[in-house]
Amino acid sequence: EIRSFFEELMMGLDQDHESDSEDEEDDSAREQQMLKRDAKKAAGAAAVEAAAETEAEGAEVEVKAAEDVGAKEDAGELPGSDEEDEEEKQVPEGSFFRIMDTTGCFLHREPMEEIATRVGSVPKGTVLRGFLEGRPEGWLEVPTNGAQGIWVKVNGSAQTDEKSTKQGLPAEDLGDFFEMRMRDLVKGHAPVCLLKRWIRRTTKDVTAEDLLQVREMDNARARFLIEDLLFRRLGADGFSKLLDEAEVITKKFQTRIKKARGFFQTSNGIIWYVNPEGEVKGLTSDGNKIRDRIQVTDDDALQIGPFRLDEERSCSCIHWIRKDDPEKTWNWSRDNTLRSRVRLGTGERA
Repeated sequence: EIRSFFEELMMGLDQDHESDSEDEEDDSAREQQMLKRDAKKAAGAAAVEAAAETEAEGAEVEVKAAEDVGAKEDAGELPGSDEEDEEEKQVPEGSFFRIMDTTGCFLHREPMEEIATRVGSVPKGTVLRGFLEGRPEGWLEVPTNGAQGIWVKVNGSAQTDEKSTKQGLPAEDLGDFFEMRMRDLVKGHAPVCLLKRWIRRTTKDVTAEDLLQVREMDNARARFLIEDLLFRRLGADGFSKLLDEAEVITKKFQTRIKKARGFFQTSNGIIWYVNPEGEVKGLTSDGNKIRDRIQVTDDDALQIGPFRLDEERSCSCIHWIRKDDPEKTWNWSRDNTLRSRVRLGTGERA
């Protein structure tokens, strides 16, 4: 309701002539309001005190929860720990073999050593994980993403050299799972749950070579998980020491393969690139990609597949020689053209 100044003034005059009973009612109302106000203050104080107690209790609960989490982490009961769940416990360890023949080993779609069943080959030094039990004698079934596995004859298969009719060397059985080196497990593409199992139970020491192999894992998430488990097993000082040793090995390797690093081309039109880590990337004239790796052998030779680098020659080319057949050579010419670099990057055909 809107009033004029005059009306407000008149209302004020009327209030001055109100009865004493009304004044008493006003005093009583004021007293009640004061009591209500005091009650509200008391209630507010009680609420603050209760909130403080609740917060303190909440803090205790949080501390207790954090302690429980820490205990569970120590006990390996949380996701990402080295403890296996029921599903992971069902994963069999299998058998691990290292290909020993210089020419490598054929892969088959069925356990039959026939040309028609061949689906490819792997080079010497490759580690394969598979299963022997319930399979034909001498055959290892290597699991794949598909329903059907790949078969490898581990007790001596035909050499991959097309001109050879000889039987190759048997693959090396790497023995008991927990006695293996971690780098061989990683090379054999062991599932992460098996790597966790090995880290938790083995008595073998973890070396810088093992750590370097872990760092070459393609799956970044799996790699970070395994590195974290190694960190927890070795402790901060132990893991840091291992990193330092790995760095020394890496620099030594990069220096050792310096002669084989760079861009090259071969007479069949394939262009090659070898990076400082020893990874070999090739591209054929029709656009097919090739991947390999240069390795330093136990006798300090540089090797790619069955070929070793002839380091006695001082020309700009590099010459690879077949160790078991020196008459077979593989010559790479330096190729620093921009065209070749672009092709390697884009996969463009020649």
